[in-house]
Amino acid sequence: MPLPMKTFLLTCVVLAAASLAGCAGVRTEVQATGMHEAPQGDLRYRFMRTPAQQADVGQSTWESQLRDALAQHGFSDANDANEANAASGAADATRGSRYLISVAYETRPVGIAVRGPECASNADNCGANDAPREASPFAGRYLHRLTLRFIDARSGEEIYKVTGTRRDRDAHASPAFGYLVKSALARFPFDGGRWQIELREADDGRQADVVSVKPLSP
Repeated sequence: MPLPMKTFLLTCVVLAAASLAGCAGVRTEVQATGMHEAPQGDLRYRFMRTPAQQADVGQSTWESQLRDALAQHGFSDANDANEANAASGAADATRGSRYLISVAYETRPVGIAVRGPECASNADNCGANDAPREASPFAGRYLHRLTLRFIDARSGEEIYKVTGTRRDRDAHASPAFGYLVKSALARFPFDGGRWQIELREADDGRQADVVSVKPLSP
């Protein structure tokens, strides 16, 4: 076969592989515990903030994305409603919240520790020389985790908890956050267990669409 034809075919294979990779989208994993049916009636809430979150100037950006996503499930921020009523002079019938929502988000490097043969005979030789390595060249180097806890405002009891995780090679927290918000609220509530969420990749994770929601084995 002439060389130009081989080059052409190789180029086609590479382009096809790249195209398939682009269609793979973004995959996340979700785990949930607590309620199994969507709540009815009063769905007002307010965010619970740790002292660190109170001082974080970026916290309002995270909460804005969550507020928009929660609104799609009928939730309303009690603080926003109170402020709107106060501005209009209307009687405040929304004071108080049914739920308190705790938001925890982290990004950290992940990998595995590779131990040398000297560890087998002498554990004292291990530790200092252990090097974190990735499990494979394709493994994500960073783990992004978003946990939402819904707490009954009156009793203080946690009634629902959902955690979304994503692994990728991006050390920045912002791009993954939008995907995890979409994933954690792809269903509300998830009926317990573990789920794999596939999303259509977007320039802004906030605009990503959910493609599929599949249960995972325990």
